[in-house]
Amino acid sequence: MSAPGSSATEATARLVLHLDAPAIANFSTPTVALNGAPVPTALGENVFPVAPGPTTVSVECEGLWTHGHAEETVSIAPGQTAHLWYAAPYLSTFAGSIGPDKQKHRGLLLLAVVLALPIVVTIISLFVALLTADD
Repeated sequence: MSAPGSSATEATARLVLHLDAPAIANFSTPTVALNGAPVPTALGENVFPVAPGPTTVSVECEGLWTHGHAEETVSIAPGQTAHLWYAAPYLSTFAGSIGPDKQKHRGLLLLAVVLALPIVVTIISLFVALLTADD
């Protein structure tokens, strides 16, 4: 029971947002908006007091252009804590991943192909040059 003359505080919920970016593409901290309002964040665990009910979390990365967008709406009961994990993509052509469990970074296979292609072409060129060289 509250003391006379004091106001009862509104029940709140907590949102724990885990932000993860791959080390190879870690240009900046993803930007986050809760119900459309930007909030300050850092890589790792971010804790936000929120009003009970639905909360829409929107995350994206800034580089040369905005990329890695992902959005999730979570409903949190009064006094409860919800966890969301965001994983930024390896390449800016992919969307980010967000959900209630640890997420995987998208685009690793394409990144590996892009990085390996010049090496493979060089090896093939050297092999062809050796086969066609005059003795």
